[in-house]
Amino acid sequence: MRSCTRKSVGISVGEAELRKLSALYYFLFTLYARNLFRRDRGQPPDHPPRRAQYHLINQTCPLLVTGSWALKTFAASMLALDIEDITMKAGDFSDLAEDYATFRPGYSPEVCQALLSLTGKKPSDIAAADVGAGTGIWTRTLYNAGCREMIAVEPNNAMRSKGMQQSEDLAIKWVQGSGEATKQESSSHDLLTMASSFHWTDFSAALAEFYRVLQPGGWFAALWNPRFIEASPLLVEIEQKLFEMVPDLKRVSSGRSEFTSSLSERLMAAPNWAMPVYLESYHIEPMSCERYIGIWRSVNDVQQQAGPKRFAQFLDYVQDRLSDVEEIEAAYVTRAWAVQRT
Repeated sequence: MRSCTRKSVGISVGEAELRKLSALYYFLFTLYARNLFRRDRGQPPDHPPRRAQYHLINQTCPLLVTGSWALKTFAASMLALDIEDITMKAGDFSDLAEDYATFRPGYSPEVCQALLSLTGKKPSDIAAADVGAGTGIWTRTLYNAGCREMIAVEPNNAMRSKGMQQSEDLAIKWVQGSGEATKQESSSHDLLTMASSFHWTDFSAALAEFYRVLQPGGWFAALWNPRFIEASPLLVEIEQKLFEMVPDLKRVSSGRSEFTSSLSERLMAAPNWAMPVYLESYHIEPMSCERYIGIWRSVNDVQQQAGPKRFAQFLDYVQDRLSDVEEIEAAYVTRAWAVQRT
């Protein structure tokens, strides 16, 4: 396997050509926008026409398959905007769907089997819904385990679109909805799950919705799949560098965050639910350094807090650090909290 050089990171021949065409498109687009909005150049960022420029760039640049932040920077510079004003919203994966679908690892199959067994039913008798399904990584794990009915609920259009593409040959029904409003019938499911997404919800509102949708005795499970970096000195070093570059970073979406550290106690205190069951399983994901970097590009909370400039600097560091690495063995730990509807 070839080493991870800067030239080869995440770019196939097809992607390179796409980026060239996209760069040309944005060059022409920004020339037009620059002339169109020239009269507003001296206005502050909160001036309505200026806000329109930020919105235009943010809504147009995600059309790219890769490199959207680099081209947003280019577009901003052509319009004399501050790239730090073009921020990624917390929990918004619109720009990340491609990397998320391409590079994210799967969850532990042992945790999947354990969660299904909690229902007391055979998989072929289980009606399940994965809420906040993203691109369907965990959804397909449940489906392949044999669930009778599998519904994927996802609010983000880009993520749901990628999930539908990757599940087009499977009998998975995709629905636009959220943890607080799943659009599912009352008492209709045996199992509801949220994989790497429960932390984005309103905790109480989501639990109330899950109580409504689950049958009496049904189960809700929230799970995450964080890296277990302690198994690799290299990955520990990279994460330490991240916190050096972004000292104010506070992880939100990781399964080893402040949210999960208090999750057991919060579930215990929630009315109408039995005591939580905790499950944990480790697994190894061998990966190229291109995939490892792609996984970083799919992470929302780091990019949102670091900002595009510091995040780009961090990726440069990672590329340089991995320049002589051929393969990474990344350990992951799938962590799940499950509660039964009383």
